[in-house]
Amino acid sequence: MKKPAFFNKRKTLNAITTKPESNNESPRDKIHKDDEFAKKNSLLSPSAIKKIIIAVVGISAFFAIILAIIIIYKNITAPNVNVKIEKHLVCQNNACIEIPGAGTNECQTNSECVQTKTEDVPSFAYIKDDSSIYTALVNGEDKKKILSIQNDTQNFTTLTWKSENFLTYSKCSKRKQNMCTIETLNLQNRSITPETAQTKAINIRKIKFSNDKKYLAYIGETNSTSIPDGETTPLPQLTFYLKAGAVTQELKTITSNVDPSNTQTRILFTPKNDYVVFSAINTNLAYNKKKRTTLVTNTPNIYVFQINGVLIDQISNASDPFLIENTSIGFSKNGRLYYKKIGTNAETQITTFNQSYNPVISFDKKNIAYWKNEGGFSDVLLGIYNIDLSIHRNILRGVILPSWVTNDSIVGVKADGCIGQACLLYEFQTTSLVLVNVNTGNVKIIDQGKFISDIDYLNNTQTNFN
Repeated sequence: MKKPAFFNKRKTLNAITTKPESNNESPRDKIHKDDEFAKKNSLLSPSAIKKIIIAVVGISAFFAIILAIIIIYKNITAPNVNVKIEKHLVCQNNACIEIPGAGTNECQTNSECVQTKTEDVPSFAYIKDDSSIYTALVNGEDKKKILSIQNDTQNFTTLTWKSENFLTYSKCSKRKQNMCTIETLNLQNRSITPETAQTKAINIRKIKFSNDKKYLAYIGETNSTSIPDGETTPLPQLTFYLKAGAVTQELKTITSNVDPSNTQTRILFTPKNDYVVFSAINTNLAYNKKKRTTLVTNTPNIYVFQINGVLIDQISNASDPFLIENTSIGFSKNGRLYYKKIGTNAETQITTFNQSYNPVISFDKKNIAYWKNEGGFSDVLLGIYNIDLSIHRNILRGVILPSWVTNDSIVGVKADGCIGQACLLYEFQTTSLVLVNVNTGNVKIIDQGKFISDIDYLNNTQTNFN
């Protein structure tokens, strides 16, 4: 019977691996050859192990190289989703572009970047003759009338910068009560946006935005609904308003029968928008029935509210508040300048301030400008107090209502031939708005009119404090 082919193959394989026999070999030689054969054909022989190790190391190195190449390739070509790339928008060459790096967006559209040079942007604004609003550059050049009222039924009462190229103002009816509105003009496209609905006020004394523009504070004047004893007409009342979004709070109402020039009525926000500060003159009437006389007391007061509308501080017999630091304010009181931390009782004197009015602090907080009566003359004088040196300097005769435009210059109203606060009530034939360099005394006339008021500089809404 013929055997299967597989068996033949096994026989052939055995024949290859079976050592040849020799009848001529001695037993000793046979044993030696058997040992040599076993060493050569054993898988655990030193030479075999060496070859295996070399092969394993070579294969491992090869695969390690391949794996490294794959990882490097993936890092180069694949996006790294775990790394956030910081970018922000800035104005460059009249366009809004995206640049790398963390930062606050300066713009959203190209139209917001039309003017990028500070010297080309209107820096201060003012009301002229109650019927026109003008703007000018920081150097007093490029004066422009931006708004006007063509009839005598309305007038502008006050204004403030909301932000660069956005000016907010109030406009009231002269004939009808409760007809005041607050609006914002976009100087670039000339659009007007209402900031409030028609208010209850017959006059808006002051308006001011918080630094983040989330809050609008204003002081509205109304007539009292009752007539005090001994009086024949109702007295004006001032209400402090704070508006956030669509919600308007009435923080406080006081009687105020004075300050027709509106120079002792102020509003300011602390830089981090923690507090809003109002100042006004409070009128108190005490009627004596027996004598049929009324004792009138006018007291300037400063009221400090938390941003939620809670009254946190009140400074009696004080006026003209200005910011010293983030939560510290300066003010005028009893012929002196003081400062204090909001919510505390301690008041620290800065300097004497007899017969001086309307102090305003420079942006670098090194100088305080004011105006005062000049002794021996029927005139007024612009003065500067240097805080570091504790000295007063007389700058120029006949200038009132100073407002800083740089750390070296102010704008003010030139008003010769008047004394003290009577200057504010005097109807001049011609009043000049001037730019004064406080270091050199050089004067530049910007505009002239019968009455110039509510001078507001753009940086007054943007000054940073510690």
